[in-house]
Amino acid sequence: MAKRCGARLRVISVVSADVEHEATVGQLLKQELDAVHAHLAQVQEQADAAGVACETDVLLASIPDEAIVHAAEQAKSDLVVMGRRGRRGLARLMLGDITARVIGRAPCSVLVVPRAAELHGRHFVVATDGSRFGDAAAVTAGRLALLCGTPVTVVSVTQPSHSAERRTEAQQAVNRTVSFLKQEGVAAAGEVPHGRPDEMIVRIATQKSADLIIMGSHGRTGIERVLLGSTTERVINQAANVVLVVKSA
Repeated sequence: MAKRCGARLRVISVVSADVEHEATVGQLLKQELDAVHAHLAQVQEQADAAGVACETDVLLASIPDEAIVHAAEQAKSDLVVMGRRGRRGLARLMLGDITARVIGRAPCSVLVVPRAAELHGRHFVVATDGSRFGDAAAVTAGRLALLCGTPVTVVSVTQPSHSAERRTEAQQAVNRTVSFLKQEGVAAAGEVPHGRPDEMIVRIATQKSADLIIMGSHGRTGIERVLLGSTTERVINQAANVVLVVKSA
């Protein structure tokens, strides 16, 4: 993605460090730092081979998510790319605490990558509910789709509890987003499935063989002081796809 976008990469690895106990765990910390530096050297080689401008860094921090967010702020990053879970993640495929906190606090959008996922630009699914978060996701989807020459399916899910007016609004949101994408030169189509939002978004992504789901960090009913909307979190947990969480401007 960096090569296609002409972007610079800063690859960081955060090593947890507690200054008070550094003397007792010094040897263990040295072993971990050696392993991290060796891994980042491999990443640097891969970037160099791909012709991508890249720098690597190891950060010592007691609170990893704060270090990651601070690094993104310092670099004025456009995007943070993270795994879905860290090494301390549970066996079930749930969103890691550090990733969730970075999504909530980062100054930019966050790309969440499950371990086995790959991003080739086959097909994108963008979820919208007509909110400003959904609109921000649509704009980002359009830019990426143009870069990758990728078709997009726009999805807005209705639920049994929704009124006829809300269902009409969902269709209007899809129509408006599809029209916008087509005007931008993107091949786009829309669907308004009925069911639980996270399940339907993941199902359509699977049906379309999509390798990227794009959605806002919150929905229409999201409380913005909450780090991450519940539907977005559930999609990240369930999807085998890469998920791009777009922060509203």
